[in-house]
Amino acid sequence: MGNQVQTEEYLQEVEQVKLENAHLLDELEMAYQQMEKVLAEAEREKRIAYEELGRKNEELRRRLIDLEQTQMMLVRIERLSAMGQMAAAIVHEINNPLTVIAGRVQMMLLEEEDSDKKEQLEHVLAAVWRLSDLTQNILGFARKRLTAARPVDLGDLIWETMDFFAPLMKTVEVETELASDLPKVKADPSQVGQILTNLLMNAMDAMNGRGEGRLLVATGMERLTDLISREEKAGWQTALAVEADEEELEDRWVYAEVRDNGPGIQAKDMDNIFEAFFTTKEDKGTGLGLAISRHIATEHQGNILVASQVGTGTSFRLLLPLIPEGSQNYE
Repeated sequence: MGNQVQTEEYLQEVEQVKLENAHLLDELEMAYQQMEKVLAEAEREKRIAYEELGRKNEELRRRLIDLEQTQMMLVRIERLSAMGQMAAAIVHEINNPLTVIAGRVQMMLLEEEDSDKKEQLEHVLAAVWRLSDLTQNILGFARKRLTAARPVDLGDLIWETMDFFAPLMKTVEVETELASDLPKVKADPSQVGQILTNLLMNAMDAMNGRGEGRLLVATGMERLTDLISREEKAGWQTALAVEADEEELEDRWVYAEVRDNGPGIQAKDMDNIFEAFFTTKEDKGTGLGLAISRHIATEHQGNILVASQVGTGTSFRLLLPLIPEGSQNYE
């Protein structure tokens, strides 16, 4: 009887221990689950902290880039300011002898009777006036000035510019594709002529020493997005002098193109070629031609599209907006 009582008490104690162990295991499991939740929350907070740190680092990086660009812009502004002061002095010094040359040539024209010599003197006089316009446009690059805009036939302006360059073009094969039904554009002929002069000069320089130089001068009217798409499908890289918005990309533009078969432009230089003082001509260029061209184009609410492929050539298109339908005010 006593052994039976002891056995029952022992079994009761065993059950009690099992019950306590079960409670303890339940508590341990709950503690473990709680710990997992705490660790997951800590991991989430750590991930959020890293993401926030990454965003702040990226923001700081962008601010540093903006600061560097601002510093570069300030340097360019200082250079342009100095250039403006220097340009004023240069224009004054150049215009004096130009006035004398123009006067002498005009006197010679009055006295000359030979028609051939008279024609040559007229070419000289036209070149003198063109040089005078160029010096004035250098001042226009350094300070904002209104353009003497009027309806202009871009094809006629190209022929005038090419006629001026005719002696230099004898060494290259020249092809023209000028649209016959191109609408007129609102432009200052002198300033747009300066852009065409810069583009032709650059093309001639690019083809110098390349053997058989081929120059294409063309005009047309097309959507900007189509022009870019066609060049890029052909494997040419493109860049705009001024960033265009979606509406401008879809607009149709009248354009004048100068395309050469020179060495092309390196990809790393494509976004810089319109910056003042940047040049790929080493010690032969001033880095102002395309910068001035961009300045003039923007004054005309226009743009310049460059497309290039290393080893194949380069194309520059001056883009000018259409005259609004029904507009009669060209002042």
